[in-house]
Amino acid sequence: MSIKNKKNIHFIGICGTAMAPIAKALSGMGFSVSGSDAGIYPPMSNYLKNAGTISFYPGFHPDRIPEELEFAVVGNAISESNPEFQYIKEKGIPYYSYPEIINKFFVREKSIVVAGTAGKSSTTASLIHILKEAGYNPSYMVGAIALNFEDPAYITDSNISVFEGDEYPSAKWDLRPKFFHYNPTHLILTHAHIDHMDVYRSEDEFLKPFKDMVTQISDKGFILANYKGVNIERVISDTKPDVYFYQLSDKIEDGIYNICNIKHNESYTSFKIVNPKRGIDMDFKVNVIGDYMVENVGASIIMASLLGVDIEDIKKAVEKFRGIRRRLEIKGKMSTGAVVIDDFSHSPLKIKTAIRSVKKIFPDKKIIGIYEPNLGSRVKDSLPLYDGVFKGVDVLIVPKLKPIKSSVKEYVSGKDLAKHISRDINVEYIDDDSEVIKYIFSNSDENTIVLFMGSGSFRNMIEQVANL
Repeated sequence: MSIKNKKNIHFIGICGTAMAPIAKALSGMGFSVSGSDAGIYPPMSNYLKNAGTISFYPGFHPDRIPEELEFAVVGNAISESNPEFQYIKEKGIPYYSYPEIINKFFVREKSIVVAGTAGKSSTTASLIHILKEAGYNPSYMVGAIALNFEDPAYITDSNISVFEGDEYPSAKWDLRPKFFHYNPTHLILTHAHIDHMDVYRSEDEFLKPFKDMVTQISDKGFILANYKGVNIERVISDTKPDVYFYQLSDKIEDGIYNICNIKHNESYTSFKIVNPKRGIDMDFKVNVIGDYMVENVGASIIMASLLGVDIEDIKKAVEKFRGIRRRLEIKGKMSTGAVVIDDFSHSPLKIKTAIRSVKKIFPDKKIIGIYEPNLGSRVKDSLPLYDGVFKGVDVLIVPKLKPIKSSVKEYVSGKDLAKHISRDINVEYIDDDSEVIKYIFSNSDENTIVLFMGSGSFRNMIEQVANL
């Protein structure tokens, strides 16, 4: 797919993890792409530079926006007072959120969406990889860096597309979840555990968009749902299309795709998918670790099979899948001998699954956890969700947390968060990064796992302890 006449488009907030790949994809279509952001930093600055066709600059300067602009794409973090956004509106130039751009240029006749509050990125990335390897050539968008393909977003001419479907609002002016723009014909649903409590006021309010989405799946499509997923039964209760179920369980249940017999080592995992009713009993091997990663890859295998992909092609593809960044990613070893793992577990449900996976792989090792919550998990009302989720960690460090400008909700400090969690486990609140690093070195040896949990960068602490 390409445009006949080159047209100018501008991205305000171009260094976002989704914005930059989408900018590159549109540049590949033939648009002349420019962009701006508050800060231009790696890795996205390098990604845009390597694209070689996109002009971008730090700061927001209306005088640098190209003339005769076809439209602008405005990032979710851009405020109404942003000077470039104000300029776009004053000039009457059309503007879109990135989910609207996906709807406009990426969505195909067969649109597969992966939704839920855990496992979206790894499930989406592994499904994209399988379909690419099998020759289906999908258009796609995934909100993470996959190790098997360079671009997190890509546009093709095929009739199939795959998207990570986020439940967060699309834009400041569009409070609908992003997944509504992706017109799903087929859906993978992992969990619907309440999240983003900075946006959703109650569990019922959080579940409503999921319920609305599943009712929009036509009879020509189907849903693949996690049988043990949190609140899945509540979400799909009024569903009309076919629903298939998968689960991570060694207790084989007829009629369900059972992901079972998982065997780990530090570099790869073997497992089975068994469905007695359908006569399926297949062995797989994948170069990722952790039960939750196996569960997510398993869901993508099942979806690909239900879409008609040959099972032998799926097996070959899965053996080549190398995972995504920051999902139980072993970063290296410290000089003390401790293994350093980075995981994107920024909310209670993700924390629990990450710790459980690490304990299974390293059952005899002490775990030092370092945790930074996302914004929604710092809302005061979210504190009860933390009860019991850090079980298995020997000591947890809560470091200095980012200041919050918003006053819409009541947020807790790092000290208050540590105090609440300390009812279950040993917690240290350390608001000096250098002291966090000293603590880790002083309390770790070859029998220790250092597990970083959160969506932030940890201000280079991971690189310092792992000698990167």
